[in-house]
Amino acid sequence: YMQSMYFLRDIASVGPFAFIEELASCYRRSEYGFIEQHGQRVRGLITAILDMLLPTYKTSSLMLVYVVEATDDLSVTLHHVRDCIRAFPSELKFYEIEATTYFRLRQWQEAIASIRRRLSVFPASRAECEYELGITYHQNDDFQISMDHLHNFLDMASPDHRKRPHATFILAELYANGDEEESAKQYYNLGKEADAAQAPCFRGSSSRFQEFAKDAMRRMNTSSSSTATSSTSSSSTATSTATSSSAAAEVLSTKPT
Repeated sequence: YMQSMYFLRDIASVGPFAFIEELASCYRRSEYGFIEQHGQRVRGLITAILDMLLPTYKTSSLMLVYVVEATDDLSVTLHHVRDCIRAFPSELKFYEIEATTYFRLRQWQEAIASIRRRLSVFPASRAECEYELGITYHQNDDFQISMDHLHNFLDMASPDHRKRPHATFILAELYANGDEEESAKQYYNLGKEADAAQAPCFRGSSSRFQEFAKDAMRRMNTSSSSTATSSTSSSSTATSTATSSSAAAEVLSTKPT
């Protein structure tokens, strides 16, 4: 991997962004113990290459954050991205990476606070922030708040927004979990329509969310069927009990005196 990185350094000037992706791919191959053995050396090499390739500090900082994030070294990612936010408070991407990192760490309240900070600095990003808040509150089991934010997102987002199918299927799942059958079906169908409106390369990207919604609707239908069966059974039992009581009464009335 170290040889690979040096080779990539030599060809990096041809396409720095492609280089970054390849470098991140090499760097994340931790199954061979490479990160554990050479982590500091690799990070130093990455920094040196980025300084050589990308003379502006802002761009090199952003690329470094991307590479570190790709390694799943999330605590280091947070360290770098916070430095970047302090240095470049008007750079939207750093705020996005901060919130995403907190989300990946399952630190829901920190992720929510990060998204709200971004919204205060970049009010034009409200639609994306509404979506991310909806997702994060969903993960934190604050389902009603999640639904409110997802509805806000759908009101703001364009018909072909990449996240529209995701948000719509999540709403279908939440409605199904609340046994709101009509709303669940409505949003499930809207999710399929939103997915069909995507550019061909993005169609089907919400399939995981669609499966979650489908599973929730299946559970809802199963629960409804079980309840109906239970009610029928209870009614039959009551009828049977009444019939048995009548029969017993008849027997008692015909007992010989």
